[in-house]
Order: sequence, then structure tokens, then C-alpha cells
Amino acid sequence: MILRLHEALPPAEQSLSAHTAQLGAITAAMAAFLETGDVGAGLSPLLRGALEQTDSTYAFIASAEDGKLRVLAGGMASFERTVRPLTFTSGSNWR
Repeated sequence: MILRLHEALPPAEQSLSAHTAQLGAITAAMAAFLETGDVGAGLSPLLRGALEQTDSTYAFIASAEDGKLRVLAGGMASFERTVRPLTFTSGSNWR
């Protein structure tokens, strides 16, 4: 079992730690986009942050447009917790 540092903190400090991590991911995403002009480069830090904060295996970033979900990026964590892109095909099929 892995104990994350913020899990041992009181609730208020856990919340502050989580928000700090979120702001760090947003800052990294903005910096990557501004440096490269590539939206994909900007989404990668957001995916990594989502995977780390939720301790999930899969994550995706999407927007809702005209009642439809548009997937902008998807990724999965490998054993080393690095983000590996997923390929998204039409509909809801991940491969």
C-alpha cells in the first residue's frame, strides 16, 4: 500500500495540497502550450495531474459541445505512472 504524503495531513491541509497540485498541473499545461503552440503538449500535464490526483489508471479530457462529448485527449498510467496516450476512434471505442 502506498501512503501519499497529503493523506497523512488534516483535512484542511489535504484540501490545500490537492488545490496546489491542481494549480501546478494547470500552470505546467499553460506553459507547455505557450512554449510550443501545440494544444496536445498543453493537455499532457493536465492528464498527468488527473492521473496522479485520482490515482487512476485512465484519464481523458473532454468538452461538451452542442450536447455531444468531444474527447480532446486521453491517456493511461503505466506502472511507472507516466502518461501513455490512448488512441480514440469514432464513437466510444478506445484501443
